[in-house]
Amino acid sequence: MKNFFRRILNLIICFFSFINILYGQTFELIPFRKDSLFGFADSKGKIVIEPRYDRVDFFSKNVARVSINGLTAYINKTGEFIIQPKYTYVEYFPEYKMVKIISRDSFGYTDESYNVLIPLIYDYVTDIKDGYVIGQKQNEYFLIDIKGKWIKKLPYDLIYLGNTVKEGAVFKELMYVKKNDKMGCISKTGEELIPTKYDNIQIYRNDTLTLFTNGRMGLSKSSGKEILAPVYDNFFIQDKLFFIEKNSKWTILDHNFKKILPFEFDTLTSASTNDKFIIRKDGKYGVFSTKTYLDIPPIYQTLREVELFHKKPCTFAPHGFLVSMDSLYGVVDTLNNILIPIKYPFTFKNKFDNPNYSMFGWADTLGNRMLAKLNGRAGVIDSNGKEIVPFIYYAVGGFKTNYSMVQIDAEPGEISGKWGIVNYSGKEVLRPKYDSIRDLGNGFYEVHINQRFGYVTVDGVEFFDDSKK
Repeated sequence: MKNFFRRILNLIICFFSFINILYGQTFELIPFRKDSLFGFADSKGKIVIEPRYDRVDFFSKNVARVSINGLTAYINKTGEFIIQPKYTYVEYFPEYKMVKIISRDSFGYTDESYNVLIPLIYDYVTDIKDGYVIGQKQNEYFLIDIKGKWIKKLPYDLIYLGNTVKEGAVFKELMYVKKNDKMGCISKTGEELIPTKYDNIQIYRNDTLTLFTNGRMGLSKSSGKEILAPVYDNFFIQDKLFFIEKNSKWTILDHNFKKILPFEFDTLTSASTNDKFIIRKDGKYGVFSTKTYLDIPPIYQTLREVELFHKKPCTFAPHGFLVSMDSLYGVVDTLNNILIPIKYPFTFKNKFDNPNYSMFGWADTLGNRMLAKLNGRAGVIDSNGKEIVPFIYYAVGGFKTNYSMVQIDAEPGEISGKWGIVNYSGKEVLRPKYDSIRDLGNGFYEVHINQRFGYVTVDGVEFFDDSKK
C-alpha cells in the first residue's frame, strides 16, 4: 500500500513539475493524501504538514484553504491556522485581512479573528474589489466599503455576475444589471459602464461586448464606449476590419469605421483561407481579402474555389478559383490572373472515377489535368490550359492511373458510343471499339464487345471468354 501511495505521489510531482516548466511556477508544498486525510509534502515527497484534513487546496499567497470536520479554515506553510475552522464555508482575502463568511444562507465579512465587519445579513455579497463589495438583501442592492459602511443603494432590479474581460493587459470583472427589463453593465465597485437600455448584452471578445436591442446588434467596449450602434442585422470583426450587415446588404469598414469598398454587396461567404471572402454584388461574384482588399472584382457569373472540385488541393493553384463569364469557364488565381482561359462553353459530370466532379473536374489525383468540353467535344487540358487529350471525344474519364477511358460518338443505330483508352500524354493506346470498359487496375480492363465479355491490357492483348454473355 505504501508503494502504491508513493507511486501516486511521484505521478503528482511529475505532473506539477511539468506545470512548472510551462508556467514558471514553483509548488513548494504539494497535497499529500494518507488514507482518507490530506496534508502537504515537499517536492521530494517528505511530509511537511501531517495529513489531518478532509480536503485541501494548493497554497496561494502563502496560505491554503483546508476542510476539517466539515468546517473551512486557512493555514500557513507551517500548518498553523490563519483562519480558524468555525464556519462551513469561508473565503480569505489576505490582502485585506478579511474573510467572506457563508452561514445558513447568509453572507458577510469578518476580520481574521471573526470580528464582524460586514454583518451576515445579506443574501449575497460579491468578492472584494478596490475596497468595496456589493451586497444583496431581498431585492435591493448596496455598495458597501470594507468597514461595513453603506456607500449607496444601487438603483437596479437585478444584479448578477457577468464576465471577466481583458482590456489591454488588464483583466476586468463586469456585472450585468437590469432595470425596467433593460440590461446594462457595472463594475464591481458599482460604477455604471453601460447604461440599462439594451435587451441583452453578451461578451464578444477581449473587452468588447455585443449589444442587442429590437432585434438588432451593435458593439461596445467594456468601458461603455459604443463602437457600433445596435442597428445592424449581423456583424463580425476580423483582422481589425468590421464586416456589418444591414437590410441584407454587407459593408466593410476599417478600424476608423471608414468604408473600404465604395459599394455594398449582397452576400459574404468565408473562403478556405482565413483572410479571404467570396462576395456577391448584383448577381456577380468576386473575392475580398482582409490583407489586400478587393483581389477579384465582382464580375464573374460563377466563382468557386478550385479545392472544392477535388479531394486534394490543386498543385498549380492552391487557392485558385473556377470562374465563368457568359457561360464560358476558366480558372484564375487569387489575384485574378488567368490560369486557364475563360473559353470553355461548359463542362460535364465525370461518372466513372469521381461522382463528385461537376463543372470543371480534375482528371487526376494531383490536379495537373482538368476535364473540360469545347465545342461539344470532351478533352483534357493541363494547368496552363494546354490541350493534352484532344477535344474529339464524346466523354473522357479521369486518370486514376496513367491511363484514362475515352468514348467516341455513337454510330447510327447504336445506343452509345465505343470506348477506348488514352495514356497520360493523351495518346490512344486502345482504339475505341468496346461497348463498355471497366478499369481493374495495373493496366488491366474488363470489356464487352459485340455481346462478348473478356479482359484486355493496355498493350492490346485481349482475353475473351465467349461462353460468358
